[in-house]
Amino acid sequence: MEGNGYDIISVSGEDESSIDAHTQVLKRQYLKAQPDSCIVTNAMTKTFQWRRKEVAEGVRADAIANKYPFLKTPAGLSEEMNRIHNIENLQPRFREEFLPILPKPGTPYPTTQLTHTDWKSAFTRRGPSVVKTDGFELCRASDLEGVIAAFCAYFVFNMAYPPNRKNTLTFVQRCIL
Repeated sequence: MEGNGYDIISVSGEDESSIDAHTQVLKRQYLKAQPDSCIVTNAMTKTFQWRRKEVAEGVRADAIANKYPFLKTPAGLSEEMNRIHNIENLQPRFREEFLPILPKPGTPYPTTQLTHTDWKSAFTRRGPSVVKTDGFELCRASDLEGVIAAFCAYFVFNMAYPPNRKNTLTFVQRCIL
């Protein structure tokens, strides 16, 4: 499971014009409010080896993501990871592994909690969140704003970092402040 998947170089059954046709389909689907997942999966699968060749040749990440726009979504990245390493159910596996280390709701430390109940929609849109500390709702935010607010709360309310996050938060503090 280690490595980045750059070893896939052969491009079977597709040429530049067919890849262009598939990427145009992907771009049209990406613009839709409800893309057809079967069409997207089919086009992403057909262009996979070509895309891996582009990555191996050093094409910039932004160029690849613009050409294959579903790589700009968490679901698209997870599906691509599955194509590279044959990992299924990546998001549920992450959720299961991270659940034990997430803070319980009553923690005295500042936390940012997503208000979406659906993980996929929470990470594909500007996800509203709630910043809580000492068991009460401090403020509402969106995206990175919630993480920044929780970080600021440590200073505003003169709180010590929790032992299990002290090194990480100290590193962030030194880099930013």
